[in-house]
Amino acid sequence: MSVLQLSRITHRKGYIENLPQLQGAELGWALDDRRLFIGNGDITEGAPIIGNTEILTEHSDVLDYAGTYTYTGEHVGYVVNDAQDRTIQSKLDEQVSVKDFGAMGNGANDDTTAINTALYELFGRASNPAVRRSLYFPAGRYLVSDTIKIPPYASIVGDGITSTVIEYESSGSVIPHIMETVDSDFHSGVNIGTGGATPPTGISITDLQLLSPEKNSLLLLDNITDSTFTRLSLNAGMAVTDLGAIGSGPSSAIKVRSSNSLLLESTNITFNQCITSGTTYGLDVMETSVKSIRFENGRLNNHFIGVAIGAATTLNATMTGVNITRSIFDNISAQGILIATGTMNSSAFNVFYSVGNGFATLPITPVIEFADGNNISIGDLFERDQQANLVHPRIMLHGQPSIAFDSTYAMKLGEYQRTVGLITELQDNSSGSVFEINSKECSSFQVDYTISRQKGGFNEVKKGALIVVNKYDPLNPSNPVSSAIEFNEEFTESGNVGITLSAIQNGFNVNVTYVSDNLGGTPAAFKYSVQRLD
Repeated sequence: MSVLQLSRITHRKGYIENLPQLQGAELGWALDDRRLFIGNGDITEGAPIIGNTEILTEHSDVLDYAGTYTYTGEHVGYVVNDAQDRTIQSKLDEQVSVKDFGAMGNGANDDTTAINTALYELFGRASNPAVRRSLYFPAGRYLVSDTIKIPPYASIVGDGITSTVIEYESSGSVIPHIMETVDSDFHSGVNIGTGGATPPTGISITDLQLLSPEKNSLLLLDNITDSTFTRLSLNAGMAVTDLGAIGSGPSSAIKVRSSNSLLLESTNITFNQCITSGTTYGLDVMETSVKSIRFENGRLNNHFIGVAIGAATTLNATMTGVNITRSIFDNISAQGILIATGTMNSSAFNVFYSVGNGFATLPITPVIEFADGNNISIGDLFERDQQANLVHPRIMLHGQPSIAFDSTYAMKLGEYQRTVGLITELQDNSSGSVFEINSKECSSFQVDYTISRQKGGFNEVKKGALIVVNKYDPLNPSNPVSSAIEFNEEFTESGNVGITLSAIQNGFNVNVTYVSDNLGGTPAAFKYSVQRLD
């Protein structure tokens, strides 16, 4: 088709506030906003309305022209009533991604500045609670070279511990922590809460991993209250060979403390389904006043000590209300749980596999150790067998007024300990050891027993108690005394069961032994319970 007429194309330019009514098909350019408009034309020409229409360019506000968003409930099977119209912008602002602030999460770029900027803009810059949106970390590997500052009310959400990884990449000197809490003015350490700033509180971190190839700590919670940490994986780069002792500069997967100059108390902190690995301590509660911490449904692997409470504390410190429940301890060189200083703390229904063996097979420490009173262990389960338990007990109370139920062997109430009812078979015409006790752990004990044996067609029964006092000198632990053990036995019997009991000392161990005659022809059933007297 040939062109019959070529209209003159005219253009206008100026500022947006002075944009006139354009003629039909006439273009107008707003210099200040860099926006382009075209005239609608006259109604007599067929235009629906008189006015100007904006032609979208890269500088146009697309969301403003997208209209509104209304929830329709497309798949709920009914019409949604009273759904409110909202702008597209307000709908998209409901969730904020760390990538909105420049983070890449590509495992190549340094995202430290972008992450700290996002946390500052959402939780530090404004005091209006409406600004505090959860900061979303999409799946990715976010490299950081400096500490991430976590202010009050921060909410961080990832895509899971294997999907969202915040990894420390050393740029020279190793930073002390990958993440740490700060106050509302981003003060840290002893300056938290000074100048009227709000201390760390109301913090939530969920579904991500903190990873460091270095031997540094991962998460420092300083002067923090009312906060929750869920489904976190905290892994550092300490090899098993580095975890055999505390060494210099011990590291922690999670450290909770109160270090500020105002003596604020860290309290009411929950860890649920968290995994720790590759640091000196898994959970480290060591400095000044800490109260009410719950670590539950977690797993602690590859540490020198799993949970350390008050192991390097300061004067007048208070460690109380730390509850470790339903968690797995494995590959822990020394104690699974050590309470050096602290009361009203508890361990319950945890499972301890290879713990206290120095990453080998022989025990070197107790599995659970309470050096302070008014603590409790109940329902905990231990892989350590009875022979190893004689060398280093599963649970040691140091004579403190704490309570422990060694679920596989004994009940312990401070210095008082009593084993569960046990039974062993004593063969006819034989001799040997019934059981053995480490004299360093128990200097005197009583054995309550019942012996049943078929002899001459009758069931003969002997019931009694024997008391043993050994000669171990706690002031000279390297030299066990080999002189005779004080041994006393009182019993009654329906007939001669033909079993003689005695006790001998073998180095640091005390053996309760038996000799059986050959008159019965049948083994004897020896049922007994051991009660500590010291």
